Amino acid sequence: MKVLIVGLTPPLEGGSERHIYELSKRIESDVFTQKGSLCDSKIETSLFFKNKMLLRNIFFAICFYLYTIRLLFAIRKKYNIIHIHENLLYPCAILLSLRYKIVITVHGLKGFKFYDNQLIWYFLCVSLFFANIITVSQTDKILLEEENFSNITYVPNGVDLSHYGVGK
Repeated sequence: MKVLIVGLTPPLEGGSERHIYELSKRIESDVFTQKGSLCDSKIETSLFFKNKMLLRNIFFAICFYLYTIRLLFAIRKKYNIIHIHENLLYPCAILLSLRYKIVITVHGLKGFKFYDNQLIWYFLCVSLFFANIITVSQTDKILLEEENFSNITYVPNGVDLSHYGVGK
C-alpha cells in the first residue's frame, strides 16, 4: 500500500510538521511538502513568502490544488490513500475521493485562522464528509461529533522516547 501524505514538514517547526515527518518515516509514502523538507521520499514545491505564514500556506495550497488535478487525470493510480494534514486542503478531498481513499488528520480546529468564518467553516465541514477523519485531540473529536460526523478516530500525538534516552 502506498500513501501520499500532504503537509508542511521540518525544518519548519510545529506539531503537525513533526507529526507528518514521523509518520512518513514509518509507512511507505511520498510526502507532498515544501522544498528543503527533511522527509526522504517527497514531492517538493517551492515556498515563496517563507516569513509570511498565511501567504506561504495559501501558495502551498494552490500548488496542491494543481497537483490534485494531475492525480485525478493520471493514467495509473500511484497511491492507495491520500492523507491530508492541512486545513486549507480539505476541499481537495471532494475531488480526490472520486478516485482515492482519503484520510484527513485534524490538527486543531479552533486554532485555525478561519474557524470563525462561517462560509469557510461550511466548506471545511462539507469536505470532511468525503474522508475518514483522525483527530489528535479529544476537543476536536467532540466538536466534529457535534457537527454530526461519525467517521472519526482519535489518535493522540506520540513522542519518540529515544530522544530522551528512554526505550533504547
